[in-house]
Amino acid sequence: MLETHFANLPVTDLAVDDTYMELFYDALVRIARSKDPLKKNYIDLNPKEYFSFPAVIRDAKIACFSGAIELPDRWGQGIARVSTRMWIDYPYRFTGLVKFRGGGQFMNTTYCLPLQIQKAKDLGFQCIFISREGRSNIGFKEYINLIKTNCDVEFKLMPQRFNTCGQIEPIPESCKQFVAIHPLTPGGELIWNTEMGSCALTE
Repeated sequence: MLETHFANLPVTDLAVDDTYMELFYDALVRIARSKDPLKKNYIDLNPKEYFSFPAVIRDAKIACFSGAIELPDRWGQGIARVSTRMWIDYPYRFTGLVKFRGGGQFMNTTYCLPLQIQKAKDLGFQCIFISREGRSNIGFKEYINLIKTNCDVEFKLMPQRFNTCGQIEPIPESCKQFVAIHPLTPGGELIWNTEMGSCALTE
């Protein structure tokens, strides 16, 4: 078992630990049976495809999970996406701007994301990024501020949206995303600009 405890909450990395996989499958069943408009994003989700996939255990259930992944064919070498496929169980969700006030009740930024960032450093990635679909980046900016509050890590919001699916045409709308980057090395931002500059959108 590979498990860390924060405030008596077990946090495990499902990418390498199978101890709580049954709880993970139970969570996928709850998602599939829900009216969640994004539930298709979690169908057939496999934590083993990620280099880090922390999950928070609360009340004998998985209450939150998200993953960190590398896809060199999309983003190039040395770049990883973190806080992807994030899910928070429905009783623990907040609505409106209250969800950006910070504190341990915000499980992804408190428990999952720090583990992903450390794992990315350990594996030698040079730049990590987060992204968000949509036509407005207002909520995304608040999320970046929440990460700063809870993790003391600054992500830089890029001025334009990016095609996060890499060089494919035509570009699906779901791939046109706002992006914020966090270099892990002095040359991390240069790596991002070199590998992903051609994926910046002008519209």
